[in-house]
Amino acid sequence: MIGSLFSLVFFGLIIWGIVSIAKRFTRGSDEPGDATVSFRRLFIYLLLLAALAIAATGIEQLLEILFDRSQTIAGDDTARQARGFAFLLIGGPSYVLLFRHVTSRLRVDPTEETSAGWRIYLNATLGISLITAMATLAEVIRAVFDVSDYSAAALASGLVATGVWLFHWFGPLQDHPPQSGFHLAVGSLAGLAAIATGIVLVVLAATDAVYDSFADTALAETPPADRLWEAVSAFAVGAPVWWWHWLRPSRRLWDPTLWNGYVVIAGVLAGVLTAVSSLYSIVFGVAVWVFGDRDGASAAEHFDFLPTAIAFGVTGLVVWAYHAWIYNQVQAGRTEPVRIYEYTMAGVGLIAAAGGITTLIVAFIQAVGPAAVAGDEGAANVLIAAVSALVIGGPLWWLYWNRIEGHYDAAPQAEATSTSRRIYTLALFGVSAIVAFVSLLIVAFIAFEDLFDGKLGGDTILDARVAIALTITTGLLTWYHYGIYRRDRNLAESVQPIGPGRITIIGRLDREHLEALRNGLDGAVRLWERTDATEAWAGDITELLAQISESSDPDVLVLLQGDVLQIVPFRTG
Repeated sequence: MIGSLFSLVFFGLIIWGIVSIAKRFTRGSDEPGDATVSFRRLFIYLLLLAALAIAATGIEQLLEILFDRSQTIAGDDTARQARGFAFLLIGGPSYVLLFRHVTSRLRVDPTEETSAGWRIYLNATLGISLITAMATLAEVIRAVFDVSDYSAAALASGLVATGVWLFHWFGPLQDHPPQSGFHLAVGSLAGLAAIATGIVLVVLAATDAVYDSFADTALAETPPADRLWEAVSAFAVGAPVWWWHWLRPSRRLWDPTLWNGYVVIAGVLAGVLTAVSSLYSIVFGVAVWVFGDRDGASAAEHFDFLPTAIAFGVTGLVVWAYHAWIYNQVQAGRTEPVRIYEYTMAGVGLIAAAGGITTLIVAFIQAVGPAAVAGDEGAANVLIAAVSALVIGGPLWWLYWNRIEGHYDAAPQAEATSTSRRIYTLALFGVSAIVAFVSLLIVAFIAFEDLFDGKLGGDTILDARVAIALTITTGLLTWYHYGIYRRDRNLAESVQPIGPGRITIIGRLDREHLEALRNGLDGAVRLWERTDATEAWAGDITELLAQISESSDPDVLVLLQGDVLQIVPFRTG
């Protein structure tokens, strides 16, 4: 009895110490300019996150004992029980007290909701708990269908993670939501990844079965039925999560930059890279079978990559097509996000084609090199790899670059001064120049080393073939994109820019009007939406565009309210 009392007092002192330290750290000046405020806030939220993790781990340990059919609750697992109760008794009360302290500050301090500490805590908690719940519950579903072994730890972890996510989504998130929508991006990405995994498994089960029947072999290590149940588990956790975070919410809840980045990177870029890589492996495999060295493999052995390549190719194509369709539905006209999409696609195709050219040069050097290498059985396959990359990457780059150049011909000033084009040309020019310079150094090093050793000759070129190929390819890319950069710069210098350099709009403006301003002005236009405005500005967008264009000041502030506008020049201090 006395021992239990001392234990309770000991745990109480620990909890009191944690909360006292946290309150002491958050006490003091809350002036925005106080540099210690951000640190204090970050400390308290990291402490809150740690207390939550400790309490959740304790609950998981106890639930795992409860669900573990191979253990008895009382005698066989005292270590897990002790760890679970210790974590729960320390972390649980600490989290409750710290959470009450944080929520009280959120109610009285409006700046707390926009602090980096609160955003980090809420987004990290929602993201980690969601991904953990998805992974563990998918494992539980697979165990239900006898695809994997039953795991008490997975069931316990899934239930606790789901509880943590539900509490934070319907509690703090609704009362004090972060403004960026980062939690929506994490959930959308997690759901998309699970759905894509399900599509891969479904297509793989079908292609494995078809391949085995035609090739009269047992290629699939996992039975098709098990793959389908694995796909069901992926869809079961992925589809609701993706619907909840992507389809259900309004796009207004997202930060526009974050939304565009998610669609372009997670959707378009990931999808096209997967599809292009799969298509390349298929083209290369077929070409090697027809023209190259099969290394004595039978047809069934040589083409055993086809089911996997087709599964990933179909999945990448579906993901790419969907997000490209969404992008085209949302973006009207020649907007900057549309440019980002097109330059991204052109960049992917160009990199693939550049890899093909590099490999082609390597194959050529091998073919004209010493007889031992020229007769190498793998030389033909190297040439096939080069041609395959060119066949895949070349048309993709030409399709999108030709489209981009068409827009350039129609509106050269707008296209030449766009941020996307500048990043594209400078990035390719800079990276290509660096790679060319480093490759040239390697060629020089190999040449001088052989010269000083008295071995300079054909073998030197052979040893430096990769560096030589990279030097030639990246040198061509540097020359080409430097020419584009010079043309754009000369055009920008020869044309008087329209309007100020930076335009900051304060008010509510329809997306169509905002895009019209961005397309009609050369300066950077950003919108700060007024929270006290009940409806969008109802004035004439042509008049607004004309008045801003007449200003000769580098920075202007545009105030919109109702149908009234006011343009105020300003200068930053």
